[in-house]
Amino acid sequence: MRKPPAQQSFEIGDPTKTPFVRFDGGGTVFPPNNIYAATQIILEGLKAHTASDLFQGLIKKGLVHGQYRVLPDSTWFAVLNNFVHYHARGASNQRTSLDSCVGALQIMARQPCEDAWLELRDYIVRDIDELSGWNSSFLRQSTEQQQVFQGEDGNYYYRADSDGEPVQIVGAKTTQETRLDFILSQLLVKTGFLRQFLGLFSMFAIADDFERNHAHYHALIKAYLPDSERGPIECDWTFMHFDYSRSYLWRPRSNLCDPQWLAGDIFGTLTDVLDRDFWHRSVTLSTLDHDWLDDGLKFQMDYVLDTTLKIGTDAYAYVTFEGKVMRWINGTAEAEATISIGVANLHDHRAEDDQLNRFLSLLVWVHGGRARIKEGVGGARTAYSKIHSPRLLGGLRVDPGYLQRGTKLDLTKDQKLALGLYREAQNSSSTFYEFLSYYKILELAVPNKGHTPRREWLSTVAIPKLANLPHMGRLKEILATHSDLEQYLREMKVNGIKHAIKKTVDPDNPLDQISTTKDNDLMEEIAKLAMRDRLGLDKLA
Repeated sequence: MRKPPAQQSFEIGDPTKTPFVRFDGGGTVFPPNNIYAATQIILEGLKAHTASDLFQGLIKKGLVHGQYRVLPDSTWFAVLNNFVHYHARGASNQRTSLDSCVGALQIMARQPCEDAWLELRDYIVRDIDELSGWNSSFLRQSTEQQQVFQGEDGNYYYRADSDGEPVQIVGAKTTQETRLDFILSQLLVKTGFLRQFLGLFSMFAIADDFERNHAHYHALIKAYLPDSERGPIECDWTFMHFDYSRSYLWRPRSNLCDPQWLAGDIFGTLTDVLDRDFWHRSVTLSTLDHDWLDDGLKFQMDYVLDTTLKIGTDAYAYVTFEGKVMRWINGTAEAEATISIGVANLHDHRAEDDQLNRFLSLLVWVHGGRARIKEGVGGARTAYSKIHSPRLLGGLRVDPGYLQRGTKLDLTKDQKLALGLYREAQNSSSTFYEFLSYYKILELAVPNKGHTPRREWLSTVAIPKLANLPHMGRLKEILATHSDLEQYLREMKVNGIKHAIKKTVDPDNPLDQISTTKDNDLMEEIAKLAMRDRLGLDKLA
């Protein structure tokens, strides 16, 4: 009787002896911390073999957690093979790219890594136009042909012909500025060839630092290596824990272990020779700070914005619209954008809100995207915003096994349409479109003839079931002034939104926004009740 094959351990390697980890075949692999030794083997082998033949003999594959993958002891050979051939595959300058990579490897393999970085930085800067792709880029050809220059007024110009008058151009810069922008992009984007030098060197630095400062490293935080043999050469830090929900940032204490810092060090070297002084920008911002706080208004309103728009390159900017100065604080990866406006009265700032809405409407029209007020607070004038909204306030986690619990796959046409409308309402960044989507569900579930069926359903089913819910105070407010709920929803709200030209509902009016937001809470409950009571969707939830 044959014995079943021995089951492989969930972990391969010793996590206490390496700062690196691979995720392969549903398990973890802790490769040995021997990137320096692996590099020496490659450099020696390249003296007698081609790179392709050498790596083909060095990279061994086999079963790793039941799948055919690179074996743990061959990890660094695979990473270094990817680096050497990252740009050379199919490139016209294959020999040049290969030589550049091998030359960089010879520098990276030297210790200590502090000395190696200074030499590698000079090596990259010396040939950065070629390594970044600037020499062969379309941008270089375009800017050199246009000969864009900056005028004394700060705007950019070019001449259509050698004897012509300067023509202002928007969206283009001088050749020097365009070159620096291009190189910085190649330093920062993970897929750029130039970035691969930084990503790989950071692995050398991590390996070197781990040997010298082992006590500084945490047992459950590892640098995980790229799982693709053809993907970008860079590792990221991961928390080796079964569950976590908060974002975090960690790296070794050495700056050389961080590709972002390495990129900044190279870019700083490139810009050290520039003679432009940006101090006047700080002075201007400081003056605007004081002007904004000293405008004679005692209070301010701070609003969180749902937008992807950024204004300027600084953390915040001042904008003037219809004679009013507003402070815009750009959003970040962790927080939403906010905007602050000065107000004279905290209890009545409708005029200022109306002005702000017109400004946001103009932004959306001119620049596209969205710009929606989510929430706000007010208080005394301060140099900071009183409101902060993380990008992710909360979330819902569902076990994959229960993701579609009991959901029928043979949904009717009306059920599918209702679910789609409900999704649109929930995802909408427009308060008014959200209301219309909910109302469309009511129209679908309770077809109307002379308004009677819908009026009767709302009176006999919806109102009795919703009136006693603790959060349905809005329903009581409406019924206190409108005896007919169906008429209110149809005439006051739906037609008001559809026919805004009649000024019954103004999307820039803060009172109409607040009113519709309150009505959405009620309309959502009515839509859900109609989906369950009339369309048979109660069995899905």
